[in-house]
Amino acid sequence: MQNCYTLEISFCGPDFGKYEYFHFTFDMFKELADSFCHSILDFYDSDQTKAKQIQDEIEQTIIKAGSQDKKDEGFSKIGAAPE
Repeated sequence: MQNCYTLEISFCGPDFGKYEYFHFTFDMFKELADSFCHSILDFYDSDQTKAKQIQDEIEQTIIKAGSQDKKDEGFSKIGAAPE
């Protein structure tokens, strides 16, 4: 099997973001399903320009998150005994 996908959704709703502490509605599930299907179509499109752009965006987000984690580690060491 070359590609396999699992979509897991909480019926209770998210615990962060603009819908924090809201229950998902049927319309939200339909919107999510629609977006997921469009993403799969983009993935299999012969013109991979959009997929490459999204991959680059994700990689940059991961890099930024990693550098932020390193900054946060530095803050946690303030006031700690020297190593």
